Order: sequence, then structure tokens, then C-alpha cells
Amino acid sequence: MDLRKFFSVATSQQEQDEHDAQRQSEIGEIEKEQGECSNVEIETTAEQFPNQPYQPDDFLAQQGLAIRGKDALDGNFQKLLQLRADDDDNLKRWLTRKTTFTGGDIQNEILQLMGHAVLRDICSDVNNMSTQFGIIIDGTQDIQGNEQESVCVRYVDDSFVVQEEMLGLYQVSSTTGESLSKMLQDALIRLQLPIEHLRAQTYDGASNMSGKYKGCQAEI
Repeated sequence: MDLRKFFSVATSQQEQDEHDAQRQSEIGEIEKEQGECSNVEIETTAEQFPNQPYQPDDFLAQQGLAIRGKDALDGNFQKLLQLRADDDDNLKRWLTRKTTFTGGDIQNEILQLMGHAVLRDICSDVNNMSTQFGIIIDGTQDIQGNEQESVCVRYVDDSFVVQEEMLGLYQVSSTTGESLSKMLQDALIRLQLPIEHLRAQTYDGASNMSGKYKGCQAEI
């Protein structure tokens, strides 16, 4: 065998391997740079529109309108976003992304956060404006037969105007006076409304609510 030919072939193969390795390294660097540029673009877009894609939720909630229809993509939320995107190229590009953070779970989470913010404002007004307050409780069963108790608060604001605000619906395991009183005490603790500032209770005429001995008002 010709040794010169052998070493020539080996050298050529080594050069080819080195060339391929260098090319792969260059491709990796290019892909890395493209990834970094893409991340910067996404972060810039996210910073530019931290709240804009979620503003339709705020509007629809205030107006009491449905957010989604039979088809999630055909609901009021998506249609409002598309309407706003017609006048905003940046928002339009945002909505073409694979992940837009505008799905049903995100919408529900935003609504929940809005509800918590409203509750905090109401309770803050009660504690700062009036201190003393009254509660209004009434119950009904939902479509599944679960007992739901509505809890409202009544207080006077800085202008001496009586305010009544709903604090929420609370499910109870039973409708005894003891069960209802525990539900109310738990709700007041969670809402940071001191029970020692409670000055009035309003119920219907049912014995488990306004009973003299074992009703909810007697337990409280």
C-alpha cells in the first residue's frame, strides 16, 4: 500500500472533520444570537403591553357582559382585542404570537384578581370610614342543591351616606344557626372586619337565622 496516498487521504479527512466542526460551531453561535434577539423582542413587547391585552376583561366586568361565547375565539373578549388591534400594530403582532396569555384560564384569573381588589377596597372603606358596620345575610340553593349564603355589609361613609355592598356568596354544609354563625365569623376574619365592630344583623324570619335561642343572630 502507498503510504503517501494513505497519509494524504487521512489528512484530507481530518481537514474535512475540522471544517465540519467549525461550521457546526458557527451555526450554533448564529442560533444562539437569534434566540437572544428573539427573547429581547418578546421581553420588550411584554414590557410595552403589560396590561393592554387584559383591559377588555375590566370593561366587560364593569358592564356585566359575557366574556366568552359558545366559541372562545368568538367571544366579546377576543372581539374587543381584535378591534383594538386594528388601530395598533404592536398589539396585532402580540396576538399573532404562539403564547398570548389571553386564554380562558388567564381571563378567569384576571377576573378573580379584580374581585379580590374590589373586596379589599370595600373592607378598607368600612374600616377607615365607618369602623362600625352591620351585616345582611340571606340564603338560597343553587342549581345543584348546595346552600349558598349571600353576605352584605352596611356602613356609613365619610359623607354620612349609607352604603350597602355585597361581600360574596358562601357555601355552608348545613343551615343550622351554629353553622351559619361559623360561616359568618370565618368570612369576617378573612375580610379583616373585626367582629367586635359588628353593630347590626339582618336576617329573614326563619328560626335558624333570627331565632332567639339557637338562631344565627343568637350565636353571634
